Amino acid sequence: METVNMSANELDYVVIGVEVKSRELFSRLLLANEFLKRGVSVVIGQLPTAERLSALGGKAYIFGKCGQKAFADRYRELVDQGWRLGAIDEEGLLPNDLASFAELRFGDTSNRLLRDYFFFGEEQFNYFKREFPDTGSFFLSGNPRVDLWKARYHGYYDRASNLLRSQLGRFWIFPLNLAYYTNQRLRSKAIAGAMGAEYAQLASRSEYIFDEYCKLSTHLRSEHGIITRFRPHPADSFKEVVSLLSKHGVAHAGSLTHAGGEVSPWLLAAEGMIHNCCTTAVEAAMMGVNVVSYTPKETSLYIDDEVNDFGVRAPSVLDATGVVIGSGAKLEYPLVNKRLKSWKRLYVPPRQTSSELICERIIRRTQIGSRSLRFRKLWRDEAIHRGKYIKAVLSSLMGSRERIVLHRKFENTSTSEIRAKLHFLQSKTGTPLADVERVGPNLFAIHPRENAKQGN
Repeated sequence: METVNMSANELDYVVIGVEVKSRELFSRLLLANEFLKRGVSVVIGQLPTAERLSALGGKAYIFGKCGQKAFADRYRELVDQGWRLGAIDEEGLLPNDLASFAELRFGDTSNRLLRDYFFFGEEQFNYFKREFPDTGSFFLSGNPRVDLWKARYHGYYDRASNLLRSQLGRFWIFPLNLAYYTNQRLRSKAIAGAMGAEYAQLASRSEYIFDEYCKLSTHLRSEHGIITRFRPHPADSFKEVVSLLSKHGVAHAGSLTHAGGEVSPWLLAAEGMIHNCCTTAVEAAMMGVNVVSYTPKETSLYIDDEVNDFGVRAPSVLDATGVVIGSGAKLEYPLVNKRLKSWKRLYVPPRQTSSELICERIIRRTQIGSRSLRFRKLWRDEAIHRGKYIKAVLSSLMGSRERIVLHRKFENTSTSEIRAKLHFLQSKTGTPLADVERVGPNLFAIHPRENAKQGN
């Protein structure tokens, strides 16, 4: 049963945690803008410890990027002091197994401490409702990322995609998502059975699909002169992908793009994408990009492979080649919309955006003040944080940290970048431009225009 707390000005502002990939930063800024429209100040960025967060002053609603026990435990003492927690799991669209996902990414502690937990889709929502006691926290909202897909990012990436197209010419892109083969650390754990039998099978399928990708890429180039480019997922080890491409016979130069930054300009620049159980296919299809779902010998990476319906399925090299050559892989939006409605893993609100639903749900259940705020700055944390970053970079150069790309991007995010992206969104949504100030390491305060103060 949902409860509504109507006490006046229970909390002072909202804190939105964001993962380092810029795509999620953009969608979290979209959510932040909904709070700003309603006069609520927002702090957005890489979440510090409970002690350092409380040093900003006031009390807040903390919106996390996942609902793991570690997140709930980290801010338990703040919850005891009247703060509130909520989250949507950014990995919650296509988990390999919902039971494992619920165990690893949520749990009883999170169910007790989170005031709100938001879901990508109806299937995940219903599963969690069956498995966990009803605390009134579960809410079907979809994800703000989908708001951006529907709007093609409001044209934000058009310039970048046009530049890529002019530099690289025509090409098709393979967005990789095969970390259980391309990341030795994950592969070793999966094969050893440390993650369960289903992950050992996932590692095997990942290797097979990677090999088939390479065969298709080589065939398209050698037989038809069609250029393909592989783009690793941040979970893939870039260094290992380089080695594996050579091992699997892909020797042509320029076949690999960098793993950092956003995938969206690459999708918009490409003739189309080729994938297997990659959620990027949904993004591409919603933006009108050609999508081939390559399922060699009917093999899909995940058992639940409905995401492959967002492209033209091709079970062989010849089938995929025919689709690519004919460029008949674009699904018209009415068909994409029909498949979205039937696919229970992703909810697209019919009348509102997911950002609006999430914001309104939080404000309805937790009264948040709209008064002017002055945050204390966490400058002394900057030197410590910068030192850790330098150590991580050096560690990466020595080969001991595979996923430094996940640590690097948001480390280098500046106040001006946050301001530019937010103001772009606000200009497209008719919202008064808000001010942005840096309040700590990778942590930014955003004030509604009427409460705005001069930023740094």
